[in-house]
Amino acid sequence: YQAEIRSLPGRSKSVESLYLQVSKPLKSESSTNCRISVRIPKVRDEVPVVIVFRALGFVTDIEIVELIVYNLEENVDQDMMEHFRASLDDGRSITSVNGALNFIGTRANTMKVE
Repeated sequence: YQAEIRSLPGRSKSVESLYLQVSKPLKSESSTNCRISVRIPKVRDEVPVVIVFRALGFVTDIEIVELIVYNLEENVDQDMMEHFRASLDDGRSITSVNGALNFIGTRANTMKVE
């Protein structure tokens, strides 16, 4: 699955698109977990969604899960939590805002300054 989010930043005349992609598990994986990644304009590689949340200041797994899974208290959304587990694992190596910003920044397309 893929969602496109389009925006027209400030004074720019070009539309920027951000893509959110949900990938099904590989057939070799027995899990029902899905991986969620983001394609950010001017960044050449997909970025795990958990790393994007960490770059935005939501550092702990519980903070991120609370934003995505609506009802943690009553265990209603256990399926949603299970589906999101692989995405949490994808972002496990990055544990800070600066780490997330560095992860994204090192994948950014470089621009020539004249």
